[in-house]
Amino acid sequence: MFFSCVEKNNSSSLSSQVTEKQLKKFKETPERLSEIVSAIAKINELQASQIGIGGEEGENYKNFRNLKANSTIDELVQLTANKNETVATYAGWALADTNYSDLKTIFNNFILQETIVETYSGCIISEDYSYSSIYYRYYYNLNHSERAKDKILFQLDSSILSSQNSERLLQIALENRIYDESYIDRIETLAFEKQNTDALFYLCKWNKSRYATEIRSELVRLLESTDNYTSNYFYQVIDELFDYKDFETKQIIVQKLKEDRAWESKENRFIYLLNENNIYNIDHE
Repeated sequence: MFFSCVEKNNSSSLSSQVTEKQLKKFKETPERLSEIVSAIAKINELQASQIGIGGEEGENYKNFRNLKANSTIDELVQLTANKNETVATYAGWALADTNYSDLKTIFNNFILQETIVETYSGCIISEDYSYSSIYYRYYYNLNHSERAKDKILFQLDSSILSSQNSERLLQIALENRIYDESYIDRIETLAFEKQNTDALFYLCKWNKSRYATEIRSELVRLLESTDNYTSNYFYQVIDELFDYKDFETKQIIVQKLKEDRAWESKENRFIYLLNENNIYNIDHE
């Protein structure tokens, strides 16, 4: 194993964020898998297929492949409730790899437990929630063209919309497809009550006429409160507001850009947007 390139990601310890967990009912390890399970638990690290500076296959990933190859579906489901979190998560990976039809139930159990594992991918050692790791495992097993219509991914995304445990997963779930009417109330709640920007931009894209007044109000709030003037987010807020094409909204945008000039570090991008909306010199507006 190579350590020269390993970067320990300590920016935010997930372990310290978890204050309450549901009581978990651990299940016994199937006797015939005890040796593989013990090997995974001993290393106790969720390793990706390539780790270290040489991109070599980690020992625990080899153990994972061995586990997947020698376990039945029922045994893998049983192992998702193993007392060792790395074993449980690897079992979830294996079920994801086999397109297990009830992966949503496994995923929801991990959301409830808020299980956290140490991960090692490439040169990065970090921590992640088990449910997030299992989601990405299934997500990246699909081609981009498959994601919008995949039934299992749709079920996982539905859980994400309901739980809102991860903003990053919520962003992906909202990008994966257009949701039918039964989900719009939930997305509306996320956008306006929870003030989630990804949900807001989803409504901008697919339901803007329906929520025109509410969306404009929230976009103006975001514009006036943001201090990240060079981000894609700031640009998108302005772009969406320009779509209203009324004088009052235009003046709100102009006033903000006059007061806070940090956006000028990305001037070319913003100038193009301003020119598209017939603004050629912000100081003359």
